[in-house]
Amino acid sequence: MKETDTLLQENNLELAIDAIRNGEVVGIPTETVYGIGVDPYSQTAVDKIFSLKERSEKKPLSILISSFHEIQKLNVTTSIPDVVELYWPGPLTIIVETSNDFANGVGTKDPSSIGVRVPENELAINLLKQTTIHSSLSLPLAIMTAAFALLSILIFLMKYNT
Repeated sequence: MKETDTLLQENNLELAIDAIRNGEVVGIPTETVYGIGVDPYSQTAVDKIFSLKERSEKKPLSILISSFHEIQKLNVTTSIPDVVELYWPGPLTIIVETSNDFANGVGTKDPSSIGVRVPENELAINLLKQTTIHSSLSLPLAIMTAAFALLSILIFLMKYNT
């Protein structure tokens, strides 16, 4: 990779981090598809992603974390099979019960559960590692696939920038 390419990615990463901290929606590459993501603790941000995608609130968002070890920081109350570590990073999503209080629309409330995955994409992992709540906890990102959402974004931009 060229030095200019690396610098460009770092600059875009900083823009994405700032956007997430400001409650905005960002595009996120994973090993399978592009997704759109937000701060899972921000109700305003979660509402934006549901509105943008025109997604039913009956279909909760899952989250991405940066590594297998980050799952313990989510206050998981169910046991996690050891085999999960063999498949992460990768396209495996597991459902766990948690005592974390995510925004409505992220996971379920009764019982309090969440789908969790570690993406196998270097840029996504770097974003997750650098988006922190405080020095010891990386901020997970609530995500959904971007297919229809990207089209919605383009239509919105065309509509309001003319």
